[in-house]
Amino acid sequence: MAIIADEVFLDFALEGDRSASFAANIGAPTFTLSGLSKISGLPQMKAAWLIASGPQEWKRKALARLEVIADTFLSPNAPVQLAMPKFLGLRHAFQKQVIERASRNLAELDRQLAAQKDVSG
Repeated sequence: MAIIADEVFLDFALEGDRSASFAANIGAPTFTLSGLSKISGLPQMKAAWLIASGPQEWKRKALARLEVIADTFLSPNAPVQLAMPKFLGLRHAFQKQVIERASRNLAELDRQLAAQKDVSG
């Protein structure tokens, strides 16, 4: 059985360091997924990637099968391919904004919950 790790939100850690990626997992068959729409906040720019890791023989077979699927059904469009370096370069500023906003929202929720607890006794 393979691990399927969707890591589109891996870069959005609210506290401390982000979690480790499954991409380097060699102990079990693993597919690690991510994509431009989430990490860069660009939902209309369709580009995603998959990293296969795990035992070498399993990985070789999996990649051969995935190549057929990718070539047949998942061809990326040229404008997104050409803009990919710029889109990826902009992701850090976007992620910082999202993390700051989520942190403020979480702090406000904590404040409201604490106030509610004080009132209820």
